[in-house]
Amino acid sequence: MASRPSSRCSSCGSLTPAGRDRIESDRFTAPRSHFGFDAFFCRPGVEGAYEKGGVEGEVRRFRRRHLVPVPRVGSLAEQNALRVAADYLDDEHHIGSRLPTVGQMAERPALRPLPAEPFDLTIPRRATVDRKARISVRGSSYSMPAAYAGRPVDVRLGGSLRTARHERVECSAHDVAAVRGRCCGDAQASPCAAVAGSAATR
Repeated sequence: MASRPSSRCSSCGSLTPAGRDRIESDRFTAPRSHFGFDAFFCRPGVEGAYEKGGVEGEVRRFRRRHLVPVPRVGSLAEQNALRVAADYLDDEHHIGSRLPTVGQMAERPALRPLPAEPFDLTIPRRATVDRKARISVRGSSYSMPAAYAGRPVDVRLGGSLRTARHERVECSAHDVAAVRGRCCGDAQASPCAAVAGSAATR
């Protein structure tokens, strides 16, 4: 399977002087290797402008169809669920005058099956719980069980969830704050807090 990223995709890495070659970043190489696809980059500049037109046109179509008017959601998790539903709805989309829908395209059976092991999209970080039982992650605060005050924890940064572990025990899980500077949640009331609190006092 081949992927055709934009010539200016920041996750791909830096541009080379000319042609389709790129210096790939680690965050691009990891999922490409896991899912087993080859990267085919657009040519930078005027020569490759037409190559990106199809991708950017599809982005505009998706935005007009599913994001206008702008949907109102209560969390990033709800927003992600709406986008997943939109992806399934797009399986019924026709390209031009073709009779098969996107979900019925002849190329679909030729795709490789997904790997048995899920790919970990989270980013590892290290944080220390302050005296108010909070950790600061990317400009926002997330509450922790009070028993962990002053202790270091391992944080996993996901697209919609922040989880924290101390000595391999999950002690907090919060939805990602949509606004910087916000303090999120009461970890003492979270399902994992009772188990984490008992482990911290041992």
